[in-house]
Amino acid sequence: MGTGLEETNRSVDAEPDEDDEQADSKEALPEPPEDESSTTSAPDDLVKDFYPEDATAEVWAGYDEEMAQNLENCLCEVGIGCEVLDLEGKWSVRVMPESEARAQEIVREIVEGTPPE
Repeated sequence: MGTGLEETNRSVDAEPDEDDEQADSKEALPEPPEDESSTTSAPDDLVKDFYPEDATAEVWAGYDEEMAQNLENCLCEVGIGCEVLDLEGKWSVRVMPESEARAQEIVREIVEGTPPE
C-alpha cells in the first residue's frame, strides 16, 4: 500500500517539466541564414567594393578627432564606406558621391542629435 505522497511524486515525475519543453523548443529553432543579403534589399547607394581614393564627397569637416571617428563608425554600421582624413589637425569625412545624400542625413542626425526624418 502506497502513501499519497508517493503517488504525488510519481505523477510529478511523469509530467514533463515546462523548462525542459522550453529548452527543447529553443534547440529546435532553425538557424538563420548566414547570408542575409539575399533576404533584405540594400539601399541603392551601398557600394560593395569601396575604394578610399574614390571617396571624394566631403560630408563633415572639423577639428574634433573623436567626432570624425564616431561618424566613421556610424556610417560603416549602415553600410556606407568612408575615409577619414587628418588634414593638419582638421578632420574630413568623405564618402562616395553616390552615398553623399544618405551620409549627409546620417551625419546631420548625429551632429544635431535629431531623429531621422
